[in-house]
Amino acid sequence: MKILLLGHQEIYSALALNLLMDRLAGHELCLWLSGPLKEQGSAPSLVQFDRHEAAMCEQLPCGPFVGFEALAEKTGKALGSLLDPNSSAGLAALEALQPDLILSVRYRKIIKNQAIAIPRYGILNIHSGLLPENRGAMATFYAMLRGGKTIGSTLHYIVDESIDTGPIVGLAPIPLNYHWSYSLNVMHLYRPGCEMIIQAVNDIDQYGRAPSQLQQGAGHYHNFPMDEDFVAFSKAGFRLHDRDDVQRFTEHYVQNNLIGSG
Repeated sequence: MKILLLGHQEIYSALALNLLMDRLAGHELCLWLSGPLKEQGSAPSLVQFDRHEAAMCEQLPCGPFVGFEALAEKTGKALGSLLDPNSSAGLAALEALQPDLILSVRYRKIIKNQAIAIPRYGILNIHSGLLPENRGAMATFYAMLRGGKTIGSTLHYIVDESIDTGPIVGLAPIPLNYHWSYSLNVMHLYRPGCEMIIQAVNDIDQYGRAPSQLQQGAGHYHNFPMDEDFVAFSKAGFRLHDRDDVQRFTEHYVQNNLIGSG
């Protein structure tokens, strides 16, 4: 299959794509990134937060994990961008590529119907929350604020312009670790999340579609945090990032021989 990987210039997308890339090597791959967070009108704390997570990519390569340019080299194609999938230019780029399948790995743009219709096997999105209860942004952040015990990822189809409402292919819950920063908790979402992606790609390759179920219930939609939410997070004693998060994550994968494992 020809698979278009859509990501974002931030550490979680980079690490998840590292976990996927080699295991998708039997397919024709292409990697495109969304642009930066739209800063106008965003909370100052969110802008600073987003810039920090983009800057964390500078810690790659770290152990077996590499940055976006090196990931693109594995595809044999230049690293691309898709700043607006719904614009005439974005639609033309998708039409020219004609991917069989699109995998969205923390891609930051809403994909609308005309673009959704292009890949013949559809679009799968890995969402960093358990659906349908946790739609929208930064589910792990809000789980920590409310004292939750479980976080996780959801693999679902994108079938229309609504956000995080498509049929669910799989759920991968993991325990929330309050000894870790928000960042390290989110990093650990993606090994089980990527396992779901690999299984779904195999199913699509064999049957033309991954088994899925319609979502039941409205759930809760999380907007990006405001300044007061970041203040509450800090006052509760939680940390957004630790300096050694990438190194600790990498050491965990190396010590447990998880890189490239099925």
